[in-house]
Amino acid sequence: IVVLADASGSMETRDIDDGALSRAEWVENWLDTLREGPVPLLRETARLDIRLFASETVSWNGKYRLLPGRTAIGDALAGQLTPSGADQPPGAVVLLSDGHSNQGNPVMDAARRYRQAGVPVTSIGVGALRDGGETRGAFANTSLRGRQGEEMEVPVRLDNTRGRETTVRLELRDGADLLERREVTLPARAEDHREIFSVTPPRAGGFAYRLSVQPESGPEQTDVATVRVDEPDVFNLLYLAGRPSPELRFLQQAVEGSDQLRLQAVVRTGPDSFFHLLTEEKERQAPRNRFPDDPRFYGDFDAIVADGDALAELVETGGLITDFVASRGGGLLLRGEANGVPEEIAALLPVVEAETGMALRRQQLTIAAAPVFSQVTGGVLFDRPGLFLDEESPAARFPEWKRGARPVLQAEGGNGALMAVQAYGAGRVGHLGITETWRWRLDSSNGVERHRVFWNNTLAWLASNRKPRVAIGGHGGRFVLAEELDLHLDVTGSDFRPARDATVTASLKTPSGETRQWTLAPSHRIPGRHGREFVPEETGEYRVSYEIAFPDGETLERESFFVVSALSEERENTEYREDVLRDLARVTEGRFYAYHQTGRGMDIPLAEGVPLLEEQHRLAGNFWFLLLLAVPLFLEWWFRRNLGLK
Repeated sequence: IVVLADASGSMETRDIDDGALSRAEWVENWLDTLREGPVPLLRETARLDIRLFASETVSWNGKYRLLPGRTAIGDALAGQLTPSGADQPPGAVVLLSDGHSNQGNPVMDAARRYRQAGVPVTSIGVGALRDGGETRGAFANTSLRGRQGEEMEVPVRLDNTRGRETTVRLELRDGADLLERREVTLPARAEDHREIFSVTPPRAGGFAYRLSVQPESGPEQTDVATVRVDEPDVFNLLYLAGRPSPELRFLQQAVEGSDQLRLQAVVRTGPDSFFHLLTEEKERQAPRNRFPDDPRFYGDFDAIVADGDALAELVETGGLITDFVASRGGGLLLRGEANGVPEEIAALLPVVEAETGMALRRQQLTIAAAPVFSQVTGGVLFDRPGLFLDEESPAARFPEWKRGARPVLQAEGGNGALMAVQAYGAGRVGHLGITETWRWRLDSSNGVERHRVFWNNTLAWLASNRKPRVAIGGHGGRFVLAEELDLHLDVTGSDFRPARDATVTASLKTPSGETRQWTLAPSHRIPGRHGREFVPEETGEYRVSYEIAFPDGETLERESFFVVSALSEERENTEYREDVLRDLARVTEGRFYAYHQTGRGMDIPLAEGVPLLEEQHRLAGNFWFLLLLAVPLFLEWWFRRNLGLK
């Protein structure tokens, strides 16, 4: 006899014994006590094959568990009629389910095949009939975004398909903290009723809100939404110069008021001396007598602004800058001439050739609206008078640029461009022929604003394509309870290439506080990817801490979060379909029982012709039967002796 137990998501519904148990809990208890005798036929005379099913069917290993996917009752039944490796169909099938099938072949198609094969199906209905409708609630938007300290709206959708008015209690929580509780009265047949909660996120980052919906009657429902409170993007910029100039000072002034741009610098000031404008961490990594040549130094920057003299000193490590742009997605802006620049770096540049010299007169510049600037972000740059190339100012002109490049600055009536840009690999590259942009700042009352807008737009455009060294899959995502998900992250080494040999350890904290640790396995298909599969068993917010160790001793730490909700297409409609189960039993000549009728009085019909084992017990050879006959004979003899009879 095959026992098929429904393990789909709808079995999480709590409507057994007035909500005391979920459907899944009842099935689990029934399977655990199966061998102790709720059904004598199953205990005493049948060889059982117990299986769990949802979208697929698996063998029962002694522990009931929810399976991913939808409910495919028809497929589960069809798979047992002619199981692989079996020479005959089962003698009977016992199906435990709520009758809600939403995938695969129709249940009645399987029922007709069972009738033709003469195999009866006894169905056990696990669920409670409702009063012609239900009340449901969930987040109207499961992915929320807001700003720290600013009020945001959290919409909730409510449906009442009952034929009467009902009251629902709603609770919105941030972790264990109750944000708001309210009661809502819904009219009969109400659909898409909206309730708006107003909350103010107290912190930046990623977390989850939990919604609890408790109708007057019926099981409590919960839903989870992700909340992203993001701080503004911050771009880390590195300025490299082979000699001191006023450009660095005025560039600092241009970006100091920006919330996005953070500028650091390394400038050669003499044959063996350098000026550093670096953070403490970068100061420890930078050599004192040369430009940095370790890829790990450049890994945290998003764009580099450099002159030809600085890049010329990176002859031995020119490939480092190429990897920074092409693989890391970083930006590179070359100022002035390209003489002496390593061939690997020169290949990145958007221009074919450059002509250098001094401007003989002051020239007004025209600026292209794309791709670096726009009328909105660069409005002041398009006003007259605009940017200019000053008299006797050194400059490099580009009469020809590469096919994929775009000119940005050009002299009015002049030949060629003074600035060109292009995309290269994952990053962006520009060549600016003007080395004394600080002159714009000192020219007029509007010069400060023009200088600031030019550099803020240029640097943000260069840096905005950067790729993180660690990209975490599923970060801030929303997944479904009991459905398999892929925990993975893509890692690049200090050379900005996929790190196949990194060791990645993940520590996952569940909503209940349990901690699990794994070493993630490297992928054989996607270079640099490390991951493992995971099936969440409870709803709520999950936090994952990753520790990444590289063979060269470098370590990185990252954190992510995601939420798991019980609501999915499988769980949104959890109506108990007793009619389907009754029809299945009737068509196959089996029996139907509600869950509360599964006692010793159950009758499990068997298919005709099922091989049966017959045993004969001869009374004359049974010790206890002979003893039973001997006892009255002995008592009669004893009484007769006591009465003096022979």
